Amino acid sequence: MKKITIIGAGITALSTAYKLALTKNYEITILEKDNIVGGLAKSINIDDCVSDLGPHRIFSHYPEVLNFIKQIAGDEFIYIPRKSKIFIKNRFVEYPIKTNEILKTFGVSASAKSFFSFLTQKFKNVFSKTAQDSYSDYIKNRFGNYLYDLLFYQYTKKVWGIEPDNISSDVARTRVSAGGLGTVIKQKILGESCSDMTTVKNLGYVKGGIGRLSLKIADEIVRQGSKIILSADFQNIDFSYNKITLNFKHTGILGEIQSDICISTIPITNLTSKILIKNPNSEILKIINSFRYINAVFVFLIINKNRISEDSWLYFPESDIIFNRGYESKNFDSTIVPKDKSVICLEVTYLKGDEINSQSNDDITKRVKEDFLKTKLVNRDDIMSAYALRVENIYPLYEIDYFSKLKYVLNYLSQYENLYTAGRQGLFNHNNMDHCIYMGSKLADSIMKSEKPNQWYKNIDEFRNFKIID
Repeated sequence: MKKITIIGAGITALSTAYKLALTKNYEITILEKDNIVGGLAKSINIDDCVSDLGPHRIFSHYPEVLNFIKQIAGDEFIYIPRKSKIFIKNRFVEYPIKTNEILKTFGVSASAKSFFSFLTQKFKNVFSKTAQDSYSDYIKNRFGNYLYDLLFYQYTKKVWGIEPDNISSDVARTRVSAGGLGTVIKQKILGESCSDMTTVKNLGYVKGGIGRLSLKIADEIVRQGSKIILSADFQNIDFSYNKITLNFKHTGILGEIQSDICISTIPITNLTSKILIKNPNSEILKIINSFRYINAVFVFLIINKNRISEDSWLYFPESDIIFNRGYESKNFDSTIVPKDKSVICLEVTYLKGDEINSQSNDDITKRVKEDFLKTKLVNRDDIMSAYALRVENIYPLYEIDYFSKLKYVLNYLSQYENLYTAGRQGLFNHNNMDHCIYMGSKLADSIMKSEKPNQWYKNIDEFRNFKIID
């Protein structure tokens, strides 16, 4: 029986372990640094209010993934309406934004400028090939310069922390589902049908919080005979005699585990840097040092109201508000928050080295409270308490040349024939929870077929084209 060690217990790791465990052909051990499984797909309890780390909705283009989630969740699987708004010009507008809302929010002049800018861009496209390398290229080509400046520029720079000119067009291609202003106009005026990305009316969820799904998968993994070690901090890795030796700290004690196969779902930068300790490679080190992840401070405000809004989540693109997205858990499951309270999770993203990175959680929380009052959703007296949680490496930052660098690093890692890296952090890949489950299942299949890592990494082109729905 082959021994498999998995580093990390997020959704990708749990999905991989689940499928492998069912075969009874592997002895599986999962090492998780946190004291609970789930990674970003976990729920926390604050003052009797349960909240996820941001909005985790369940939607998938993969029927097998949705069936898996429903099977695991059982009667705890529920559907909720998809309702979102964006706060702009001191008012909330339905999101994705509609053509009539552009007119209502920005006025006739702005709407006319938007349309003229779009037509100008389309005219240019007829006579010259427009660059498509950056996020700004992609959006301007589909919406025009005016709408790019009005709707996209501020939010993008705020979330990712750098100029959109320096962000790969892959971010826009995977995350902007409207297709462009031309598509929106055709849908509005000519009655053409929308894509399934923009017409989704209901999303799935798990009663009790998304962390319930992670816990249920973990319980089944353990029931099948596998082991999960929590509070296990991965220290280093060694390859010798076709075995992998992993060292980890658990309750202050250094532990060691040997395995035939290792699966890593921690950031590819962390994994590679551990390997380079014993196997130096200056070129690879330079590349991984250039990779950056977005970090976040999740600020949870406990509100003395039954409900703050009716929306699943809210977007805040303007720079005078520190947070960029909000999520009210009661609108996903009304039973996880007391009737006389509500909780909203507000996300503040940052890069290492920027201004927010140097601020304390208390200072960030104070600013979040003040900025949330600007929305007029609550009064100062409504805010009962606040709690901040800082989490690193939540999104890979797709800079212009990231993909060529990533393929180079994966080619380097493929020399270790019993080591696989996977997941959002492990493959430096933008994806949602359903993509993680799909990826985990596919990795399990690859291992069961005895495919080598270089074969597994061929899937990166498919994963790169995952579509994100917000």
